[in-house]
Formats: sequence, C-alpha cells, structure tokens
Amino acid sequence: MESARFSRPARVVQIQQHACAPEQDDHDCQSVTSSNSTAFPHEVDQYLRIDVRHVSGESVCPCLEFPANASVQELMNAVLDSPKKGEIYKLLLGNNLLDMTASSLSDAGIEYDSVLTLGVQRQRCWDDPLLGANVHVTIATSRGSMFASRLGHGFQGALLVGSHSVRAFRLRILETGGSWSGALEVGFTACNPRMQPQPVPGDALALPQHFLMDSTGTFTANYGGSNSSQDIVSSGHNWSQRLCSGDVLRVSIETSAGDGRTMFIVEANEEVKVRATIDVVQDVFLYPVVNMYGKTTSVELLDD
Repeated sequence: MESARFSRPARVVQIQQHACAPEQDDHDCQSVTSSNSTAFPHEVDQYLRIDVRHVSGESVCPCLEFPANASVQELMNAVLDSPKKGEIYKLLLGNNLLDMTASSLSDAGIEYDSVLTLGVQRQRCWDDPLLGANVHVTIATSRGSMFASRLGHGFQGALLVGSHSVRAFRLRILETGGSWSGALEVGFTACNPRMQPQPVPGDALALPQHFLMDSTGTFTANYGGSNSSQDIVSSGHNWSQRLCSGDVLRVSIETSAGDGRTMFIVEANEEVKVRATIDVVQDVFLYPVVNMYGKTTSVELLDD
C-alpha cells in the first residue's frame, strides 16, 4: 500500500490510503497512524474520521482518520501542506472556533465523521497601524480597504506605520491640494512600531532606521551604509507634488537575482520614479511607512 511520510519534531507521522465506507466512496480518506511510539503522547484507543472543507464547501484535503487523543495543532499541521505567509488559519466546528490549545481532538468536541471548516484570514500590513496625531483612518467593510486622511490645517503629523513586516505595498492617492510644498513620504522602517518613539513624529524622517522617499521625491536613509546611496530616476525636481487623485504608488525593497543588489524602488502608475541601492539583509523585518505630507491629504492603503 502506497504511503506518504511527514517529518515533525520528535515524531514521524505516516499517512496511509484506504477505501472509504460505502457512503463516502466519492472521497479518499487518509488514516494517520504512528510509525513509532513517539508519534502521539498517549496510546491510541480510538480514531476519528474528519472531513475538512473550505467555506465554499469544497474539500481542503482527502478526509482524515486521526487519533482522538491527538492535538488540534497536529490536525492543523496535517491539513496544511504549505501555509502561506501573511495568512491566519482557523478551524471551525459548526459556527464555533476550535480551541487550538485543547489537549485532544475529543476535548475540542470533535467526533467521528465531524465536518470542520477551514477559515483563512489574510493578515494586512496596515492592520492596527501606529498613527500620528493628525491621522484619521476609516475602513470600508464592503471591500476591506483602509482610507487615511490628514486632519486639521497643518501640513504634517499624518504619519502611519504598518503593524506587520512587508517588503512591498501600494497606495492610491485620493485627495491633494493646498498651497503647501512637498508631498507624501513613503518607505520602510526597521524599528518595530511598538518600539517607536513617543509621541509619534510629525514626519517620517524622524523615524529610526528608515529607507524613505522624502517629501521632495528623493531617496533618503539612516540605516547602515545606505545614507548617501541614491539613484533618482524622476522627471524633474519634486515630481511627487504632481501626483493626482487616482495615481497608484508601489513601494518595494527587492533583491536582484543577477548581481544580488538590494534596491529601494518607488513606482508611480508602474513607472519607476526612485531607485536606490541599499544595504539591508533579507531577514530584517521592515514595516511600511506613509506620511501624508504637504499637498497629499488623503490616500487609500493597499497591500501588494
């Protein structure tokens, strides 16, 4: 009988194919059995047949037969072959979330022939952002978009720092105007938002460990050896002041597969406007930064 093996810390779990009961013969089942005595913490005395489905009703995987005394986390590990970065996974039994800390599947309320639902929530980099004193944020529940506006009559203090690390994000300009010079600041900081100085600075240049396009549309940094490295590809000085409602910016840090250089890049409507070589290793957490400065008064925050 053909089998597949999965390696886990301190245990090896073996998946064996077998026929389903007649009423389930339109699905393959998988029996999860121990290949050694350390596969599960207790002696197996009962197996549960479990069907896991997406919210749409489509099967996530072949139905499983799992020891009743296995943990919910072990079940989740068997369901998810390759979890995606930035996604949060939950299992539901009926309308209730399963307790991932339950000591066994039986304790979590799972019975033979239980049908579970796999819920997937995308973790947005702008969830629960650090906000400056003059920022107002609203969320459109129909699309899940997040809108940010600058309050008051000043030209600064509308800084946002995302709560989750990313190396690319987008935003759409919604409103511009006023007699101010300069425009929005965008980029990244290597300082966790929870560790940022208080009160929140009035402009992005005061953030520690940053890579930014400043309010004049040029690159600046105070991280490692990146301070003086810049390669501007903009069309004239202070190009960002000409951004209009509907324009979309993409801000990213990318490593070239050819020469291995890491670049800070700002694109406006898919046209590269700023490019700079920077010095930052791949495993450094970087948090997105937007400051609605000068002429920029309102934006829509987007994931990449």
